Amino acid sequence: MIRRLLVILCLWGPLAHAQLPPPFVAEYRISMGLLSLGKAERELRRDGDGLIYISRSRTAGMLSWLVKEDLTETSRVEWMNGRVRPLLYHRKRIGRKNQDIEQRFDWQQGKVYSRINGELHVFDLPSDGLDQNMYQLSLMVDLAAGKRSMDYAVAGNEKFRRYPIRMIGRESVDTPWGRLETLVIQRKEKKVTTTMWCAPRLYYLPVRIGHEEKGNRFTAELQSLRGMQLLPRTE
Repeated sequence: MIRRLLVILCLWGPLAHAQLPPPFVAEYRISMGLLSLGKAERELRRDGDGLIYISRSRTAGMLSWLVKEDLTETSRVEWMNGRVRPLLYHRKRIGRKNQDIEQRFDWQQGKVYSRINGELHVFDLPSDGLDQNMYQLSLMVDLAAGKRSMDYAVAGNEKFRRYPIRMIGRESVDTPWGRLETLVIQRKEKKVTTTMWCAPRLYYLPVRIGHEEKGNRFTAELQSLRGMQLLPRTE
């Protein structure tokens, strides 16, 4: 369950049109109740004409003595017709279950070339396909464009899965920048629920992420943010 949370966390007033958030580095603290479990970081940076979105997660504190997990996901992304789409994706996990995944998204051929620990898998690429990491960036863009219900096609190791995401309400959340209004966004699977509190004044970056699985609840809280400033309050 902890590994699954780290993967999810390695988790961002409508605008007139879709736009990207500015480059940023966001740091989160992962906990279960009062127990600190780890840290996570999200980074968006520009690279020439493209974008790189990086998610890093690792166990910390007392838990790191029992379970060492270090996960880095890197997405090379392009901006195309008002949406982000993946070009290259790499996941490196070091811990009890090591994993190395590289995926290339060939939009001309409509194929994903997925290499998992050296074994190659090829499968069809739908027109709305996203990788496992940058769908979080797509969520920020879509919320800023006014969407409140999304259904993403996200590439797994060997095929695509649908990620239905819905807005379930609004809530004020205490943050290091004061109390911020958020949209509460949720994705439900059979026995797993992930909820994100996305702040419009931070380009819909999640300031809190909750994950429930098998009766356990984990939370990630935004602790620091570089490169992004609060947008003016709108009335």
